[in-house]
Amino acid sequence: MRILFFGDSICAGSDIPAGTASYAWPYIVPEFVKWPLDIVNKSRGGRPTDSIDEFREALASTGTADILAIALGANDSRDFTGACAATATKNIGEMVQIARTAGYSCIVIVGPYNMNAGCWNANEASRAHRVRNLVALDEAYADFCRQSRLDYVSMYGVVPESSMTHDGVHPDPPGNRPIAERFAAALLEFAR
Repeated sequence: MRILFFGDSICAGSDIPAGTASYAWPYIVPEFVKWPLDIVNKSRGGRPTDSIDEFREALASTGTADILAIALGANDSRDFTGACAATATKNIGEMVQIARTAGYSCIVIVGPYNMNAGCWNANEASRAHRVRNLVALDEAYADFCRQSRLDYVSMYGVVPESSMTHDGVHPDPPGNRPIAERFAAALLEFAR
């Protein structure tokens, strides 16, 4: 089974403290499932949901995959305009339409991860706003997936804060394991 991941730095593993990209959660997922997986990871750090052209390029350069996992939203949480969740959900919806047109029938939306706001170099109001945005994104994605008949994997609250002391955002290698385990459990459930 081939899975294409299109995500941000946490999915890419580009900012794992004291580790390498091989510790990123998509590469750990095979440990938790009972069948072989071919992982294609087209993720990159800093990617927001409005990366529609990059998404088209990722689909075109990958060929086919059995599952498409879109794991975006953490970078969008920096949007303090009040439109964060609506804008990100609209962008995810556009990606889903592009993927469906390209022949993808199994699309999984991976919700934004929680963060350790106490480790951010930002004022209290900014930290609180970003956390509210992450929660709003999680809720908006779940609603969108229900309405669109898509599989959704909520990741908010999965990462232990103790694994994000480097910068409050990027989990260390052990912090990637619960993300991989949650995704793998969802895969096993979807396969039933």
